Amino acid sequence: MVQLKTRLYIVDNTGAKLGRCIRTVRSGNIGDFLTLNIKTAKPLSKIKEGSVEHGILIRSALKYQRKNGISLKFDKNCCVLLNNKFKPKAKRFKGVYPREAGRKDFFSMGNKGLI
Repeated sequence: MVQLKTRLYIVDNTGAKLGRCIRTVRSGNIGDFLTLNIKTAKPLSKIKEGSVEHGILIRSALKYQRKNGISLKFDKNCCVLLNNKFKPKAKRFKGVYPREAGRKDFFSMGNKGLI
C-alpha cells in the first residue's frame, strides 16, 4: 500500500531513479495511478529532479492476494512513469510486473516480464 510521502523506485529507462508519492487515486495497490515528485534522476535525462509526474504502481511491498489464491509480495515499491495520455513514457522496464498492473495493451514489451 502506498501512502502520502512513500518512496518509490522508478523501474524504466526514462532516467528518473527515485520518487515520492504526493497523491494516489485509490488505495495505492498494484495497478493504481499516482502522482509523484522526482527526487533523484540521472544527470543528462529528460526527467529533472523536482518535477511532478504521473505513474502507475507495478510492485508493492504489501502482500497482494489474487482471486485464485496466489499472493504476491515484492521487496520494494516500484512504479513506471506515464505521459499525459496515461501511456508509459519508457520503452523498457526493469524486472517483472504482475498482470494487475495494467490493461493488455498497456505494456508494449509483451509477456517478457509478466508474472
